[in-house]
Amino acid sequence: MSNLPKKQEYFLNTIEKISDKVNLVHGVNIVRANTGLGKSTYALQDLTKDNKIILCCPTIAQVKQCEIDYGHREDIHFIHGEKGIPAKNLKKLCKHNIVITYDQFSRIAPYTNAKTILVIDECQKLYSAGNFRDKAIYPILSSIKKNLYDKVVLLTATLTEPLFEQLDLHVSQYFHLQKNQNLTRNLTIQSYPEENKFNGLMAICDRLKAIKKDGGKKIVFIRLNDIAKSKQIKRYLEKQEYNVMLINREEMSQKKCAEMLSLAKLDAKYEVVLCTSIMDEAINLNNMDDEVDSVHIMGQHAHPEEITQFIGRMRQASPPIFIHLSRGISTGKINCQKVHQQHITDLKNSFSKFHKYLQHEVLDLLKKDKFLGFENLISSKLDRVKSCNSLTNDVFECKGFMLDGNDICINTPSMAGKAYAYDLTACYSNVDYVKHRLALLLPNARIIAKKSKDKLSTDLASELEACADELRKTQKQVIPEIMADMIEKVESNSDTLITFLKAHNTQGINLYDKAEKPVHYEVFIKMGKLSEQLGNMVDISDAVANDRINDVARLSYHYKLHPIVHSLMVNLSKKIPKANYGHHKYTYAELTELMNEWLKLSSANRSIIALLNEYPLPYIEISPMNELVFNAGGSIRFLKKYCHVQVLNSKKAHEQKKIIFKSLCAFGYVFTEVPASYVSKFITVDDIEYDAKSGRKRHKTKKMTGLDWDNECTSSD
Repeated sequence: MSNLPKKQEYFLNTIEKISDKVNLVHGVNIVRANTGLGKSTYALQDLTKDNKIILCCPTIAQVKQCEIDYGHREDIHFIHGEKGIPAKNLKKLCKHNIVITYDQFSRIAPYTNAKTILVIDECQKLYSAGNFRDKAIYPILSSIKKNLYDKVVLLTATLTEPLFEQLDLHVSQYFHLQKNQNLTRNLTIQSYPEENKFNGLMAICDRLKAIKKDGGKKIVFIRLNDIAKSKQIKRYLEKQEYNVMLINREEMSQKKCAEMLSLAKLDAKYEVVLCTSIMDEAINLNNMDDEVDSVHIMGQHAHPEEITQFIGRMRQASPPIFIHLSRGISTGKINCQKVHQQHITDLKNSFSKFHKYLQHEVLDLLKKDKFLGFENLISSKLDRVKSCNSLTNDVFECKGFMLDGNDICINTPSMAGKAYAYDLTACYSNVDYVKHRLALLLPNARIIAKKSKDKLSTDLASELEACADELRKTQKQVIPEIMADMIEKVESNSDTLITFLKAHNTQGINLYDKAEKPVHYEVFIKMGKLSEQLGNMVDISDAVANDRINDVARLSYHYKLHPIVHSLMVNLSKKIPKANYGHHKYTYAELTELMNEWLKLSSANRSIIALLNEYPLPYIEISPMNELVFNAGGSIRFLKKYCHVQVLNSKKAHEQKKIIFKSLCAFGYVFTEVPASYVSKFITVDDIEYDAKSGRKRHKTKKMTGLDWDNECTSSD
């Protein structure tokens, strides 16, 4: 049973527009209209005639698109993070209509009033992006729930109602507007005999060969929401002498992307355009049918909302669209309506249960717990929220709580984001169900499913891996040069290598020009991100070379905030002497006994026990005494994940295993969040040895080249 009001459905004729049918009332007004019906026009032309508005967009690219279309108007200002507008200027700007990204809302909210109409573009992002953009989204939801604006307009082309309801917003009106459109979308869902994220690439290559053979000049448009794999495919296709354009978050500031935004067209000089999900919203493309051969969606599964948004970028053309499935899917006949209703029931029940459990079993305890023994970790309400969120994120993959002013509340957007991920998985349970979900959003589309016999050939797989190796080697080879440039910079001032990197990362400054040295530029960005978590250039360079950036971020997050991980790592650092590293053998029994004693500290906190009693960690259980203890083998699983250990007798029973600590933290790295992991490490550049943290000279040794980089990165206790 939906909690939304009855939809007011209208079919617009050729001359009608949204404002002809929508009369806003006090409260929340949903305006659902297909792509191309003029939602931006409604907000920035019609609403601004008699009102002042705030238009919130999920991405910078959307704000830039609006600025291209409406930048000539003096009564509209455009605000996003790249502009770096000082806080002192915001009050003046907010006297006019403003277009902002979601993350800027909390900055401008104090300078707005109730009579301003709050307009949220792509409002489905309030739940679909909630799990990773909760800090930006929560203030928007909070202001709506507190009725800080008399009128709120939520714009969308793709609304999955049960997911929207997870946001717990009271809606006054719900409009659904449609119009006859000349474009008929033709979608083919292509399944494959083997699981592979590159499924579909062989078919794409065949189309490219056919275009070339016919002497044609058409674009093959590919969505692959994986930057690393996009670069891999780009390298492979360029070797086949195709001209490829890459569009992702890193590329959007480049001239070629700026031109695409301003012209609202894909450049016909490219035979292939490869993009990530950044192209899913707002960027209109007015290429005609004779310019675009086909559209392909490949890699990790995309939600039907994302697919609908992405193909809606094509405003004039209607090329064939192929959804290449990277994983196996059931093809058995099902009753889609029945399956859908059961799925919605399961989704609502699952998340209602989790929400109620957090609200009634954990939240009050979280507010009252003294967190004895965690004084260095938890000293404020915000610390409580962050620490408990690290636990809920570990057990349920969402952040359960948010600090709203001075009150700890349930983190609604993060939970809604988790529901969206749950829904995405369910969508691909059966091929007919995928078709059903797409048809709900694209009722006029022709959707078919086909089985392909294609398997990624051994030759193609080898060539793709060779491209990946080339990209890794290219990045690795520039590291010594970047190091030399950084050392030259810090030698003349008080900076260390790490503080230098941190400052540049915070300010968004790069030592290199992307157009002139794209690899240096990219590696420097990665180093900057890693400098927030790792304490020296040996570890940072190794993490870049081995593509461990995400692993390092996850580990650092747990070392810093996860109460159980934090407590165990602190105690391990005290009980495992560095002198024992590399040789002393600890038995499974003695380590487990020690670590169980340390877990008792966490057991004193009732909110932790309450959460883990219902949603346990994979390595911990609750004892009959209501205490946290490691389950069978759990202590070793913990050590293998968070420490740098060697497990002897690994195939024998747990009781027979022995553990040697190589160093304290994972990968042998020095993590900033674990001060006890510190050891001195050194790098060699041009004959001279330098401290890997400070960049100060040590003593001379042999000359280093890019090839012997690994051998010249040393450490000592």
